[in-house]
Amino acid sequence: GRGEETVFIPFNTMQQTLNQGDILHFLALSVKPGYPIETTIEQVKNIMKTQNQIAPTDPQAIGVVNIAAQFKTFNLLFDILVWLVGMGTLLSGIIGISNIMMVTVKERTREIGVRRALGAKPFDIISQVMSESLVLTALAGLLGLSAGVFLLDLLDKILSANPTNDPTLLNPGVNIQTAVAAAVVLLISGFMAGLIPAWRAMQIKAIDAIRDE
Repeated sequence: GRGEETVFIPFNTMQQTLNQGDILHFLALSVKPGYPIETTIEQVKNIMKTQNQIAPTDPQAIGVVNIAAQFKTFNLLFDILVWLVGMGTLLSGIIGISNIMMVTVKERTREIGVRRALGAKPFDIISQVMSESLVLTALAGLLGLSAGVFLLDLLDKILSANPTNDPTLLNPGVNIQTAVAAAVVLLISGFMAGLIPAWRAMQIKAIDAIRDE
C-alpha cells in the first residue's frame, strides 16, 4: 500500500542525505475544511516569491498542481455519468410502465365502457389509470431504494470490519435528501408514465364495450 512505501524523516536528515542544501523540489500542503484552496495557493506563492526574490508577476517561477481542482473535475464527470445512467434507467422504466398500462387499458375496454355507460366521468377513468401507474412506479421504486440502502449498509458493515485507507470507500450510504428527491422523482415518473394510457382510456366510449363483445 501507499503507507508502506512512505518514509518520514527529519528535514535536517533529508538535507544531509540528498546533499541538496536548502533546495526543495516541491512542497505539499492541505487546508482545513471551509478555507478556499485557491486563496491559500496564492498566499503561499506570494510568500515564496518574496522570500526568493522572484517578481510578483512572474507566472512560471513557481508551478502549482491543484489536486482539489482535479478532484472536483473527477467528481463532476462521475456525477454526469451517474445522472446519464440514472436518467436512461428511469426513461426505460417509464416506457415499460406506460406500455403495461396501455395493455391494461386495452384489456379493460369492456369494463371502462360499462363504467362510462353507468355515468362514470372522464376524470374517474383518468384517476383510475393514473393511480395504478403511480402505485406501480412508487412500489417498484421504493423496493429498489430499499434494496440500495440495504446493500450500502451491508457494504458499510463489511468495510468497518475490514478498514481501508481509501477515502472514497469510507461510510457509503444514502442521505435523507437524496432519498426524498428520489421519491419525488418516482412520483413524477409515475405520473408521466400514466399520461398516454389515461388519455387512451378516456377515449373509450360505451359503444366500445359492445363492439368488444
